[in-house]
Amino acid sequence: MNSMKRLRHILRTSVCVAVVCVLLPMARQAEAGPSGQKQIAVHEAEILICLLPAVRDVRSQGKPVGWTREYGPNLNVADFYHFWVLSPDDEGVSPNIGHFSVNRHTGEVWNGVTEKKIESPDLSAVQEILRLAHRITESDVKQYGTVSMWRPAEH
Repeated sequence: MNSMKRLRHILRTSVCVAVVCVLLPMARQAEAGPSGQKQIAVHEAEILICLLPAVRDVRSQGKPVGWTREYGPNLNVADFYHFWVLSPDDEGVSPNIGHFSVNRHTGEVWNGVTEKKIESPDLSAVQEILRLAHRITESDVKQYGTVSMWRPAEH
């Protein structure tokens, strides 16, 4: 049992180190987005999706995981990247892992069904790296952390 915990710790640490190695060079090249705002890129949002506990659980079972970007009239695509995450491995079993939204301004990840923010140690570590790389401050997180993933209803 102790060796399994050690192996999990080593694997978790290795994943974090690998992600840091990929993201660190980007930190030197980070610039504000096209509108002058600091935002994470879609490929960085995809890295955050890979670190979600639900995705890691499926992958730990040796199953593939994929996702597709979601667009829709009710989704706030100006401030969020929206993903439908799937594991199409089991025949006769729903491939749905979930719908998730990544805030472009903060890197926060939200469950699109429960509307709850998702947190984990690995996710928090990479979010911190991305925020440093894009010069996203605590003030930015407070300002954009309350933005809804849904587009306001038109009256």
